[in-house]
Amino acid sequence: MEDNKDNTRDVRETKTDIQVMQSEQKPEGGKHNNAIGLVNWLVILCLIVLSSTASVMIYDKFYAKKEKKLVAYDLQGYLMNQRLAMQKGELTEKQLGENLDKLKIKLDNIPPDQAVITADVVLRNIEVLRLD
Repeated sequence: MEDNKDNTRDVRETKTDIQVMQSEQKPEGGKHNNAIGLVNWLVILCLIVLSSTASVMIYDKFYAKKEKKLVAYDLQGYLMNQRLAMQKGELTEKQLGENLDKLKIKLDNIPPDQAVITADVVLRNIEVLRLD
């Protein structure tokens, strides 16, 4: 029986020790240690805004489908003008080759957001490029 009393006393002492330790951990004066301050809220808000902005920018750059602007170029008219200039003797074959090379460079430098078609297939309401 005496062993039971000793065990009971040990359990009571252990419970009392735990209660004392818990009471020591409680903040005094109504202050809460786990409360988030204004600075922490501002940091959290900034992180949310930055991550949202980065997500939208990454989506726009790599995943969003972008429409291309459709423009036309009068290639047939350009070639006809070059042929007429050759017939009149205003152009040599070498100059014609240089002009075609310049035209190719100009067409290659058109921005990637523009799709170019020949003006032969255009009826109306499409911008026609002037590369002269």
